[in-house]
Amino acid sequence: MKKRSVQLILTIFITILLITAVSASIKSNKKTYHTKESVYVLSTVGVNDNLCRSQNPPEKVKIHIVEHKQNWNNGDPFEDVRGEPNEIPNSKFSNTKIWNNPQTGTYDLIVDCNENQAYDESSEPIYNEGFSIIPKKGQGSMTAGHKNPQDFEWQYDPETPILSKEIFQIKLLAIDEDIQLENISLEIKSPQKTTNIEIYFDSNNNGILDTNDKLITKKESAKKSEIISLDHKIRQDIDENFLFVFNNNENTPNGKYSIKILSITGTGTLSEKNIGFFGNPLESNTMNVVDKKSCLGETILELTPNPITSNEEVIAKITGLTGCDDKKIRLKSNECFVATGDIKECTLKSNTCEIKIEGIGGKYFACIDKNDDDNYNGFGESTSVDLKLKEIKEEPENKEIDTTNKESSKITGNVIGNLDMNNPLLIILEITLLLILILLILIFYKTLKPKTIESIQDEKEDDSDLFEEIKEEPKEKKDKKDTKEDSKKK
Repeated sequence: MKKRSVQLILTIFITILLITAVSASIKSNKKTYHTKESVYVLSTVGVNDNLCRSQNPPEKVKIHIVEHKQNWNNGDPFEDVRGEPNEIPNSKFSNTKIWNNPQTGTYDLIVDCNENQAYDESSEPIYNEGFSIIPKKGQGSMTAGHKNPQDFEWQYDPETPILSKEIFQIKLLAIDEDIQLENISLEIKSPQKTTNIEIYFDSNNNGILDTNDKLITKKESAKKSEIISLDHKIRQDIDENFLFVFNNNENTPNGKYSIKILSITGTGTLSEKNIGFFGNPLESNTMNVVDKKSCLGETILELTPNPITSNEEVIAKITGLTGCDDKKIRLKSNECFVATGDIKECTLKSNTCEIKIEGIGGKYFACIDKNDDDNYNGFGESTSVDLKLKEIKEEPENKEIDTTNKESSKITGNVIGNLDMNNPLLIILEITLLLILILLILIFYKTLKPKTIESIQDEKEDDSDLFEEIKEEPKEKKDKKDTKEDSKKK
């Protein structure tokens, strides 16, 4: 009886194992991968078998890539390093990709049959040996930058001294991994024994030294052949540009300057292997240093006369410069940078020149290329003056008003003769004065003695006696008055 019971238990246990047990039949197709490769897995179960066995096996199951452990114990939790697992067929299959761009490390594969994210040693296949991801040794490339300067001249300008000048822009690219730069080997072509050179990270890739550009290294008195240490990391798969700058000064000798990059080396941040950049050598264009600028000062333009009448002759005189003899001055009606509007030219002698023109009201511009760079953007290279027209006073249209003004001024003794008679208030004032004058005349005649018919006739006969009679009449009145006063006294 006991034997039968034991046999029954064993039969049931074996049946359960047959239903749920799985052999370790999932594995990666390689034991070692590079970081730029993809990870593939395959199943080695029988044609009619399943990875996860049950009475109703699913068509697909989830496979996890987890950090490698030397020994997995029943119930050990795990977490997929990718964040989410893959689904794979729950049967026999050949190479199937499960991971792109893997990260360096050692990993195991677990098929989570009961989806509890814990290892069940009785039911879940595991490939204990796992697989490894090793970094692929990177590569570096160098090319001339898109904003690389062409051949150019450099001139020391005491008015606006710009000493740092870009000579070369290069583009570096790190492939497969970041690269920590270590050194650069240069040849410097120069008429002097040593040259001051600086290398900047061109942060905005514009080929111009800006305030945001990072100084990588500076070599004062660099010899014609130099190996210069670098400390900068090139990010993977990102084009990064660098500027090579000559730091000039007032005494930089005349002549041609250039650089040649023989090699650049670094270390892969993942592979930790030495990496040399291909694309070498690279050679810059030429900087030609010429004599320092001698034409100095700020252009002054004088227009005489100013203001003018229309089409009057005007003399444009240019002054304010030194060391500029034999340079041309352009007189324009437009801004100096505009191609049109040229009027006349003159050549400076003793740092001045004059131009005669037929004056037209408006703005005039004087332009001189002091540093021979084919523009007028430099200090003191352009100026402007307004030429104004004189104001013309119009004569009054109503001549009758002027005549009245003259006649009335005679009557009033020029009291307001010079004032504007178009003003109504002044006209009223003039009329008032006339009325007052008439009133005074009337009052004067009323004070005279009434005249007889005979005296009137006498006046007609001799008008010249009128004034005398008028003068004598007050005397007679005075005599009568004196007689009356004498009678009273008596």
